[in-house]
Amino acid sequence: MIERGKSHRIQKRLLKKCNSPFCDHGQVKGICGSFNTCVQCEGAGLVDAETGKALPSNEIIRQLMIKLIEEKRLNEFLRKENSELWRQIPEERRVYPGKSRKD
Repeated sequence: MIERGKSHRIQKRLLKKCNSPFCDHGQVKGICGSFNTCVQCEGAGLVDAETGKALPSNEIIRQLMIKLIEEKRLNEFLRKENSELWRQIPEERRVYPGKSRKD
């Protein structure tokens, strides 16, 4: 699903957890407590949501970086929104760390 054309944009893929019942973050616990790599997700713990197949490691890294950038943008947006709401609260009603509501 990677589209490369004039714009060289990389299309975002949906990732999901490996659906193997024995897979725990890409590791399968053996009989004697040893850990082996999950065959279904190839040790990544994530698979393509559409096909359910493992993705190459460089594609997983790329998709996780896209997700990280989105989460950083969302975090920044929520911080700005929270600071605007904080300014709307009257000074006498604000509760700071170390200050109780009865002060």
